[in-house]
Amino acid sequence: MQPNYYRVIKKATSFSGLDMISHAYGQIAGVEVVGFYLWLITEANAQAFNSEIRTPISRLQNAFNTTGTKNVNVPDWIYKTIGKLESLGLVRTFFSQEKSEMTFWIVEPLGWKEFNQKKHFKEKLIESMGKLEYDRSCLSFEQIDNIQFDNALEITANFEANFTSKQDCLSFSFDFEAFHKQLVKQNLFVSFNQKTKAVINGYFEKYQITLEGILECVIPSVVNDEVDLELLQKLLEQLVKNNTAPIVDTVINDRNFFYDNQNLATETKDAISRCHLEYNAEKYLFLLYGKVENEQLDLIRRLRQEFGIADKVINLIVDFSFWKNNSMWREQYILKIAESVERYRSHNNYQATLDNFIRASSLAKKQRTKTKIEKSEPETSAAPVNETDDVNYFLNRIKAINKKNRENGKHKR
Repeated sequence: MQPNYYRVIKKATSFSGLDMISHAYGQIAGVEVVGFYLWLITEANAQAFNSEIRTPISRLQNAFNTTGTKNVNVPDWIYKTIGKLESLGLVRTFFSQEKSEMTFWIVEPLGWKEFNQKKHFKEKLIESMGKLEYDRSCLSFEQIDNIQFDNALEITANFEANFTSKQDCLSFSFDFEAFHKQLVKQNLFVSFNQKTKAVINGYFEKYQITLEGILECVIPSVVNDEVDLELLQKLLEQLVKNNTAPIVDTVINDRNFFYDNQNLATETKDAISRCHLEYNAEKYLFLLYGKVENEQLDLIRRLRQEFGIADKVINLIVDFSFWKNNSMWREQYILKIAESVERYRSHNNYQATLDNFIRASSLAKKQRTKTKIEKSEPETSAAPVNETDDVNYFLNRIKAINKKNRENGKHKR
């Protein structure tokens, strides 16, 4: 479904990194793509002065009807060009079905250092300009801000969708072959383009939706043997919300699960524990944060594969960090605790990990209270005052608790 309106926005009033467009991004994407990006910047400035007037999509198409695209379908050329800008991280695209409006948010180019930290960007740039010219550019050159959109689902393409040589062979963890067989049983003969596959695979990886669940969303979104991508995304998003709504309503993940567990209602404790035990880590992240970012997914995979931690324990760690850090995502804090879990071999031991969290939280609470009362106490005995100290304090308490438990075990024998 094509939108009726569009808008272009940008955060900065002026961009400081336009030299990167010609020296780096333009070398990869080409002159037409760069020209379109610069046009979008001027369009954002123009729309800023007429924010009350909605801009019809026909303006975007007519603006490029006289360019070197005479033999090309103009809307297709525009969306393909925008797709390349998305893949380079220069544009983020959002679609509002309610408003029938596409929003293009222009992102300021990365600095030279940040650009080259992205391995695939650097390799493509060297391939495009040659090593000698690349080295020369290195002698000359240096951030990117991030804002979040509410009430809109991001449909931005990734780098591989437009700039890898094997676009038809992109690997997906979702089993599209088995999925096609199920569609054939329903007398549906549908082919999926790379963007549709990427959307399905993204929901599958992030929220662990079953094949049957995805099938329920795809079937009603098929129109004339084509998938209505906007409708599919709307159905998938609703499915995720429906799957998590009951638990969100019954469990508000009370911080007292860790800090005052003894006085917490049994039914509340049981409900939270069921979440930890029954939900995979991706779903639990969604429950806590409302959405799952790629860096969060990467860390979850690392905790599973590198540390060998079970999802139920990952959920505990993430939950504890969530409350300890005022709902902020703290990767290093989580890794510190994961290292402790690995050291004490409690990868799969939910109850032992929970007990350690509760004990450490209780001891930290008592220590802080004691410190407030005993102002004259030496500084070395004070409770932690920053995140790093807090993690170390927590790890030391676990070590002390485990040592005490071992000693008690010896006395019993």
